[in-house]
Amino acid sequence: MSRDYKLLWDLIHNDYRIPAWVDYDRSRVTRDKPLRDIVEVKRAYMREGYMIGTRGIGYEPCEQTFEAFKDTCKFHNLEFIVPAQSANN
Repeated sequence: MSRDYKLLWDLIHNDYRIPAWVDYDRSRVTRDKPLRDIVEVKRAYMREGYMIGTRGIGYEPCEQTFEAFKDTCKFHNLEFIVPAQSANN
């Protein structure tokens, strides 16, 4: 699991769709035992930027810059799986 948000930003802007986990609904749980939600992180095709979400729940803000992305990832304690390199690389 990784928290390298620059790497994640670069991956999604190279058309990777990345599975990740976020802390879910912080208002109902304590920080020492957060509920975790699995999400997909991907580039938004209908607009510039990115999407973080699952089941109709979006975790991304309206601002679509890298700084907003990094802040959102940190706020939700996002961790993601780094994809394995293909056998051809």
